[in-house]
Amino acid sequence: IDEPGIANEIASGVVPLSTGVMTDLAVIEIEIPRDGFIVLYGKCYVNLSGTTGANGAQIQIDADSGGTAIYPYYTQSGFSGFVNTGDNYLPVFVTRTYYREAGLHEFRLEGKATHPLPAVAETWDHILTAMYFPTAYGWVYSSSKSSEGNPTAVPMEQNSPDRSGVIYKLDLRYEKDSRTDGK
Repeated sequence: IDEPGIANEIASGVVPLSTGVMTDLAVIEIEIPRDGFIVLYGKCYVNLSGTTGANGAQIQIDADSGGTAIYPYYTQSGFSGFVNTGDNYLPVFVTRTYYREAGLHEFRLEGKATHPLPAVAETWDHILTAMYFPTAYGWVYSSSKSSEGNPTAVPMEQNSPDRSGVIYKLDLRYEKDSRTDGK
């Protein structure tokens, strides 16, 4: 079989986030019959409380457990200040695409807090969906901090408020090792 396929994981429990490494929120496995693209969609809610100061969370999809936020694949959620220390609920959505060889692959929706106590960040109602496509009908890109000798590398200026410098846009099919997520 070489047709598209789908897998879905739901983890509804409340998960407190820390400022250390990323915490797994939902983990999914998908087995693909041929080399191809895996498109992942993740969704959850973040509750920020405990302070009137800055509070936030970073949520991303990754193939490896733990680690740090990988630009530009995370979603930043939060504010620089709150009117009270009560609950503040925010929806979060993230997506990411990988190119993988045939076989079984594991991915995770993960998150971490961006501010220490007394700021509290927690998540719940996590959904992670993986869709397999054996063929692409156009370019499918990834990003990396270096060109890694990739012949398709195109430098791009980072225009995000918390990043500056150059990253490289790479065709996923030609990455040196697409399993390393640029780490």
